[in-house]
Amino acid sequence: MKKNSFLISALVSTLILGCVSLGQSAESTTIRFAHVLDTRSPVHAGALKFKELVESRSDGKIAVEVFPQSQLGGERDIAEGMRMGSIDMGEISTAALSGLIKQAGIFNLPYMFKNRDHVVKVVEGEIGQDFNNNILGNIGLRGLAFNHHGYRHLFTTGRVVKGLGDTKGLKIRIQEDPIQKDTWEAIGASPVPIPYPELYTSLQTGVIDAAEQPPGSLLSMRFYEVTEKLIMTSHLYQVSPILINKKLFEGLDAEAQKIVKQSAEESAKFQREAMWEFNDSSVDKLKELGMDIYKIDYSPFIEATKPVREKWAGKIEGGIDLVTRIAEAAK
Repeated sequence: MKKNSFLISALVSTLILGCVSLGQSAESTTIRFAHVLDTRSPVHAGALKFKELVESRSDGKIAVEVFPQSQLGGERDIAEGMRMGSIDMGEISTAALSGLIKQAGIFNLPYMFKNRDHVVKVVEGEIGQDFNNNILGNIGLRGLAFNHHGYRHLFTTGRVVKGLGDTKGLKIRIQEDPIQKDTWEAIGASPVPIPYPELYTSLQTGVIDAAEQPPGSLLSMRFYEVTEKLIMTSHLYQVSPILINKKLFEGLDAEAQKIVKQSAEESAKFQREAMWEFNDSSVDKLKELGMDIYKIDYSPFIEATKPVREKWAGKIEGGIDLVTRIAEAAK
């Protein structure tokens, strides 16, 4: 039954492609935009900004409906829904995308980015544009811009981690991503893939001992209620492309494509600035809420994960060249 509903939804989305054109003044369309974050997250604020810009610039001919907090499923569900056409747009982390297209894994390698400015230069430069405009087309998607979630850090239900030896046997939730699995095994932990909507309960019930997220996510998703320690490992800077079904985008006329693309880029910049501020202020807020914050020397973590970067750069098509180019962008 579930399979049939997917097929019906995909058929309906396909049928409306022909009328998604600003050149047809009598027609209008609605774009369904899904993400997994809470409505208090800057990701949701960015999605609402996109909605505002698109509807204003199209004079209401393109409406946008936003579905936050995994209403249409987890990241993998949203990605597959976009590929089938049952969901029009979504914000998906490169970690979740790496299961569908290996090149996304380059963005998930540990300790790849020196600072925030380095990330912006990469995702808004040739590397990010090629990924959005060309590489994603191989799985039926088109990238419009990159949202920023920021540096991810380790947080635990009680264990104090001050170095590599403290992570031994730590049951940590990861996304369904082999690079993350290798990363945490290299650090000494025991990674467990768990969908994001199940993370809170898994921490609460002791299925896992730890997880890793940007500080803002701990606050907006209330993970501080079921954890105690935040360790500033800065092991991964997470970016998440704003994606659209490729056929849907190509079915738009030139003016509509321009509106959707520019609105996504502007909303992503709005989201990025809001997320940076949110993450920075969340660290202080989490401390006020009772979490213990640990700033550590994570250089041993960088060294321990070097084999992970080398392994996956070699396994991903063009990966070695991309890693070199990303490093050069920091100069």
